[in-house]
Amino acid sequence: EYLRQIYGAALAEPGISGLCIGTRPDCLPDAAIDLLEELAQRSYVSLELGIQSFENPTLEWLTRGHDRDSSIDALQRLKKRAPHVHTCAHFMFGSPTDSPTAPRDAALLLNELGVKGAKLHQVMVLDHTELARRYREQPFPTLSIDEYGAQVADFLTHLKPEIYLERLC
Repeated sequence: EYLRQIYGAALAEPGISGLCIGTRPDCLPDAAIDLLEELAQRSYVSLELGIQSFENPTLEWLTRGHDRDSSIDALQRLKKRAPHVHTCAHFMFGSPTDSPTAPRDAALLLNELGVKGAKLHQVMVLDHTELARRYREQPFPTLSIDEYGAQVADFLTHLKPEIYLERLC
């Protein structure tokens, strides 16, 4: 009911024609999905899921608090229950725990899960973050621009052309 109130208030504002919402795949109960579909039948609704990876070792390394199955389940429920919601999947490439086929495998899964878009970026070690603290204590390899470009190319080569990139860093 809280989400209904705040989303309704936002959509009631003059000049507002839609919502762009970001959340985690493990924070998406059916009631929220149903509300998003209800709103999407009247207004534009975009939902970005912060999946980051479909690989459990990477999700554990990133301390995401969710696993591969949570992401797949959320995308399957969105596809079934909210066909009018524009769903976007957000990924990071370059964790030291990523398998060599992580980008390709992610694209192939997305092809089947009903997403409309994807956002990509590399693992970035930003000052004043937990990841920066971990990096200072025990440095780990990061991707060069060429290595990241190769991973993006691998992802795009396997992604259906009707799924577009909303952001590429």
